[in-house]
Amino acid sequence: MTSHVLSETEQRLADVVAHATRTRSRSSGVSRRGFLRVGAGTAAAAATLGLVAKPADAGMRRAIAAAGGATTDPKLTLVKRATQGFSLLDYALAHGLGYGGWLSYQINHTKIDDSAVNAMLAPLTTLTMTPQQLYDAVQNSSLTAGTIYRELAEATMVRSIHSPRQLFERMVEFWTNHFNIDWNDGAVRYMLPDFDRTVIRQHAMGYFPDMLKASAKHGAMLVYLDNNTNVVGRPQENYARELLELHTVGVDNGYTQTDVQELARALTGWTIENVRSGRLGTFRFNPRGHDTGAKTVMGLVIPPNQTGTDDGDQVIDYLAKHPNTAKFIATKLATWFLGENPVPAAINAIASTYTATGGHIPSMLRVVLSQPAIATATPKIRQPRGHLTSMFRSTLGQLAVGTNRTSIVNELTLLGQLPHRWPTPDGFPDDIASWGKALHPRWNFSARYCLNQVRIATVDVVSLLPLVQAATPGSQAWGINLILTGGTMSEEEQYTVQDFIDVHDGTAATIRDAFGLAGSAPSAQLY
Repeated sequence: MTSHVLSETEQRLADVVAHATRTRSRSSGVSRRGFLRVGAGTAAAAATLGLVAKPADAGMRRAIAAAGGATTDPKLTLVKRATQGFSLLDYALAHGLGYGGWLSYQINHTKIDDSAVNAMLAPLTTLTMTPQQLYDAVQNSSLTAGTIYRELAEATMVRSIHSPRQLFERMVEFWTNHFNIDWNDGAVRYMLPDFDRTVIRQHAMGYFPDMLKASAKHGAMLVYLDNNTNVVGRPQENYARELLELHTVGVDNGYTQTDVQELARALTGWTIENVRSGRLGTFRFNPRGHDTGAKTVMGLVIPPNQTGTDDGDQVIDYLAKHPNTAKFIATKLATWFLGENPVPAAINAIASTYTATGGHIPSMLRVVLSQPAIATATPKIRQPRGHLTSMFRSTLGQLAVGTNRTSIVNELTLLGQLPHRWPTPDGFPDDIASWGKALHPRWNFSARYCLNQVRIATVDVVSLLPLVQAATPGSQAWGINLILTGGTMSEEEQYTVQDFIDVHDGTAATIRDAFGLAGSAPSAQLY
């Protein structure tokens, strides 16, 4: 590229990459030598990776074919698995820091500056309100229940798209699904923002047993699974069953119906404060509602007449340390990051780490995202929400929040996946059988988004091609492939995109349509 005045998009790319380089160099002593050299006329992170398209010529079709297909670069696979959507910025940073350096950078998420995202979320005032405050505001008509949900959903998507703490956000999504609670369940709607803040986000990169205990005593979980009505003489087994089946050891994995009943007895009296107390949703133990008799859960003997919540606490501690829990969590993590049928060796290594560290999540992540484990990864289809975030992230799109414009909720509704709105406790499915059929909404979104017709999005895909030196005729398909996928579109898909561009003379409108076409390609649905 010849030297010229940087466009706003180019400058943003240059500034972000240069800032990431400077920040990481100061904090870790990592040399900038051979890393990103970004300046006027060389603003493309991709150029530093040796992925720049060659000038167009008569043999461009053959060049595209030779460049396309699956990559063998483990850093690219890592970036795709450990983020909420591919971005050349993340890939460039991983290239500079190295595989282990970038993984450590993401695992140590609290050292990554997230102030820009926090500023974006500042208008969403419901995020920091207590359940009682939310309830009172709805009752006095200063707030609607719909606003509570819209702001929670917007915050979820802003963080997924724009936060540099990408691995952390990936884990927030994982644990939100693991401890799934449907917002649209009565009084739960007032408690879910606090659950997201104090249970999931507080413990997502900590210790699993801490998160398990926090969830067990949170009003959102107790109400959603009816344990707030679980009292001696009228036991309610819903939470006890899901605690075993979904949160710890796994379905039918070492427990019986009798164990469910005994666990429910141990959890009698675990309830919440009501609105009259002024502390809606706060955990409260009701000693008069508790069954004080002896109990046995999966071989754990609980003596009679223990104090307060000791019965339930003892069982939860026991389940958190159980080897079946270690295996169950390890399997889910491996499936989340590596594919639908992870190799047994990866599962066993994660489970061993869980046991050895007491459920330390960062230690497990170092195993599941290690280079040997990533080498075993198989393609996964993006969930609808993931397709949206990936389109935003790869094209540097900006999500508008806290305005009177159409909410992101509308787009997610059209795509068929609203965060915090899966109706059953098992959480969103994570397999191609569930998400691989209804692709038409994705195609529509990709087309409208790239044409800048999604009202809550601001994006300029045309300005991106010069950043990867792929604006000349014949080279555009490779540039689009590079920007959206890191270069993993199939040869046939690249041919199709380039043919479309060539037929329509490569105008700006054509390039926008071509991005939408590529975003709808099968390769763009996978990671």
